[in-house]
Amino acid sequence: MNTYDDFLDEDYHQELLSILTGWEFPWFYQNTLTAGSQDVGALGFNHWLKNDTDPEFSELIAKMQEKVGAKECYRARCDMTMYNPKGYRHDFHTDAKHPHRVCIYYVNDSDGDTIIMGEDNSIHRVTPKANKMITFNGKHLHTGHSPQLHKCRILINANYSLNG
Repeated sequence: MNTYDDFLDEDYHQELLSILTGWEFPWFYQNTLTAGSQDVGALGFNHWLKNDTDPEFSELIAKMQEKVGAKECYRARCDMTMYNPKGYRHDFHTDAKHPHRVCIYYVNDSDGDTIIMGEDNSIHRVTPKANKMITFNGKHLHTGHSPQLHKCRILINANYSLNG
């Protein structure tokens, strides 16, 4: 796993934060943020990013791609988990079965750690910090918590095909 604090210049980070916390951004309700989970706490909001409708995110997606040295981004989405007084832990998962690299960019400061399981079953925890990006091999199971001290946890998750 690699971690990059202050990943974007501050002006661009503030622009993305403003967009994603503004009243005009189209968040879409998800009954579950992890496919298949029927738990009542698994809910949240997301927005799948597309080049033609979300150009303001292109610079971020390109910078992530350059950082991981990938040939293409095959999916990217904004993700918002909401306050849960018990700090609900979502189900462990991988984003795809084929080889890929995961990038997670934290838009706001929040609790609701990301948890990544290493090959030796070790646990790596990352606390969301605004303008931090983490990246790791997509074969690793991972998950996140809903925040219990903040109103929401906002991140951008992008998946990149590996070269070769």
